[in-house]
Amino acid sequence: MADDTFKRGRSDSSRINLNEHFEVQYWTEKFDVTKEELVYAVQRVGSRAKDVEVKLADIERTKAGRSRSLLM
Repeated sequence: MADDTFKRGRSDSSRINLNEHFEVQYWTEKFDVTKEELVYAVQRVGSRAKDVEVKLADIERTKAGRSRSLLM
């Protein structure tokens, strides 16, 4: 996902650019999250896709833990 759509070089799939609609759509579908969750994760850990993926997994584990504790 190159930041400059006019460049014909390789895209930088290791970074998430929140300023590009098509990138936001791609990453929200890939991680199965909302735009707000994606933005939150990028704000917390930066634009590296691997870091964002880890942060989103942490958020999901926290949500699952909370819902489990409510059932008990």
